[in-house]
Amino acid sequence: MPALRERVEDIELLSEYFLDKHNKKLDKTFDGFDASALSFLENQTWAGNVRELENMIKNAVALNNGSEINADMFTLIQSTTIKGPNTSDINLSLEEIERNAIENAIQLCNGSIPRAAALLKVSQSTLYRKKAQRVALLRE
Repeated sequence: MPALRERVEDIELLSEYFLDKHNKKLDKTFDGFDASALSFLENQTWAGNVRELENMIKNAVALNNGSEINADMFTLIQSTTIKGPNTSDINLSLEEIERNAIENAIQLCNGSIPRAAALLKVSQSTLYRKKAQRVALLRE
């Protein structure tokens, strides 16, 4: 099967399918995509193929509200992608790297735990538990 970037004509249909799927899963009510969103999606290289498209749509649905998905919702996702550890992190413990990733996500999401959890692809309860553990350690 050809790569998604070679089947641009399939992007709109696949996008509508993924939007419907994630609307139901996340109890959202997006009606569709505006022209800017479809243009944005059709102009991506899609190195990750269909899974990358689905993740992009899932994150837009999870992190936004409204009647239509627009291109700005995708560019926000791309600009807030959490980067992995860099060479300066090599001397940090796994716990410190995890803490930094969580703090960065919460900051990028303006303090919203649900949005940070969606960005990190973990449950909200995981972030609340990690924050509670951190507070407990600081009190000791």
